[in-house]
Amino acid sequence: MPDYAVMYNRVQNFRDTLERATTYDSWGQVLEANDEYMRLVKSVTSAIDQNRGAPPVKGEKAKVVEQVFNDQQVKFLSRMIRAVQKRAQSSLDLSGEAGIKLMDIMQLLPMLDELPETVPPEFPIEVFGKGEDMDAVLGSMTAQAQIGGSSSGEGRDAAAARSVGGGGGSRGATSREGGYGDSDDDEDGGMTNTAMGGLSGQEKEASAGGTLVARKRFPTHTGISILIDKIRLKDADQYFEPTITVTIHDKDGRIIAGGESQITGFPSSTDEQHLVFNQEVHLQIPFEVIPTDAAVFFEFKHYKPSRNKISTKCFSFLEHDELERPGNLPMELYQKPTDTRRRKLTLLTDKAMYLHVAISRHTPGN
Repeated sequence: MPDYAVMYNRVQNFRDTLERATTYDSWGQVLEANDEYMRLVKSVTSAIDQNRGAPPVKGEKAKVVEQVFNDQQVKFLSRMIRAVQKRAQSSLDLSGEAGIKLMDIMQLLPMLDELPETVPPEFPIEVFGKGEDMDAVLGSMTAQAQIGGSSSGEGRDAAAARSVGGGGGSRGATSREGGYGDSDDDEDGGMTNTAMGGLSGQEKEASAGGTLVARKRFPTHTGISILIDKIRLKDADQYFEPTITVTIHDKDGRIIAGGESQITGFPSSTDEQHLVFNQEVHLQIPFEVIPTDAAVFFEFKHYKPSRNKISTKCFSFLEHDELERPGNLPMELYQKPTDTRRRKLTLLTDKAMYLHVAISRHTPGN
């Protein structure tokens, strides 16, 4: 895997951890937030150590230095984990003293989205005091992370009491594999909801018009956009609130970093044979980072009011080499459940029914 891909995947993992931490933090689950903050400190400091090359242990050969991040990226990451550690301390501090606020930390999420391509010119949070040695501080943070956190027992005990008694502690985290019918929980490949009012945040967004993400521009790599034109199905006008979920999976069926689900809005028009979407999906990772054995999946889903669930009707996919050729492409439809490993594929029908897409490639910088 090229260095850019390694760096991109690591930054995505950092971002996922920070997003979990800030979500817990916003819910008032300070212990869980603290654990995620310190997990981020540990993983980033480890990556920085690998990048710089730790001194060899006596009697062992020196390890090969893995230069993934440049100096400017290392400086940004170093300041980020210093800010994260300070926020972890602030979240457990019941004294009311001023510290780094949650909103300060949340500024870092969009910056991590841009980090593989662009390093922000200025860090938005003051994290190192005058005379502080950044390397010494990082060394101390690494040691604290290795032993499980930076917080005192008293602070965690007080925070635990606040979390239990102060509300918000009963709310759980949402799994990435959950959401808008992404798992095949029954014979229809759908997901049951106790009531429409109990839909997840992602489901509500989809109902309101989708969760498609704006296009990223990659200064040194190729971007991919896929226009979902229309899908041909028998009795196409009978589907209620239909959408298409787009994900990127590796050969083992796992969603790759940057390939998390995007959901279209409802079709702009329908007739007896076609549902016209005319909506463009922008892949959030460049073409060069997508593994050659991965595939972009398209799952056609619809809501069944009688059974109060989201059901998967069929799916299709684009393999890596197909992304190399821009233009229109009719894609075969396969029977549910979605086989993201592409091992047992059965056509939905022997009739000429396809998902019609158009692939666009954006040259570096455009």
